[in-house]
Amino acid sequence: MRIRNKYYFKKINTLLFSLFIGTVVTSCYAGVEDRTTTSNLQLVWYPGLMLDKMLKQTLPTKTRQDIGDLLKAEWYDSFELVNPKSASNRKSVKTCLEFFKAAENKLEPVNPRDAIPYMELGMMCYAANAVYTGKNASKTYYGDFKFDKSIVDTFPPDLANIVSVEDRKKILANKKITSWSQAGKIQSIKIVNEKKAIIRGKGESQEIELIAKGDFNNDSIVDFIVLLRNNVDEGSFGSVELFVLTKVEGSKKYKLVKEFKAF
Repeated sequence: MRIRNKYYFKKINTLLFSLFIGTVVTSCYAGVEDRTTTSNLQLVWYPGLMLDKMLKQTLPTKTRQDIGDLLKAEWYDSFELVNPKSASNRKSVKTCLEFFKAAENKLEPVNPRDAIPYMELGMMCYAANAVYTGKNASKTYYGDFKFDKSIVDTFPPDLANIVSVEDRKKILANKKITSWSQAGKIQSIKIVNEKKAIIRGKGESQEIELIAKGDFNNDSIVDFIVLLRNNVDEGSFGSVELFVLTKVEGSKKYKLVKEFKAF
């Protein structure tokens, strides 16, 4: 869901800035499940998975079990949520496990100012859970994946920043539109490093970051998780979304495996 919101928690801004600086100067992984497995088949998570930095207490992230432990740890702050259809039903959420239940019930932050930081935390929870339940793959149809300018032509149209819900439905239903670049009005692509890029369109920007790779849907094929932060230059629309993508044999393009939203 895209939210009209121009406010961010100071802590979230600090974290994102720190992450940007950190990923500019390093491209190493944050953790790997099994070093004995061929590198391009390993379950690997990268510095973009920064849930550990959003908690009351910083925890290790070296092993898959470490990532699993993050799911029950308390966030730096709690969020008051409500079902828009039943405003009297409020709930306080402060862990990923609580977030998962809230997302199932389509609860949203009571305060609109909380929407973006709540999305950010929620997507980190989904990513951490995918890594925790993921595994090494046994086959892949691409090598050591790195971001380059071709991603807008090979990634699916689902990644396009289309604010209007109706327009988005129409574009994604059009079988002739098969890529991000066809669905969005892209003007420039900046490759920050091999795991992060900034895509600019008219009056808008999208930051995409590689979070992890491995087998996340039990088909033995390498998938990868990307985080997408959408913003506009004028106004206050914004969203944070998570996607699992993969590539199948004989295809030049990547396809969507799963999309995650906070509410």
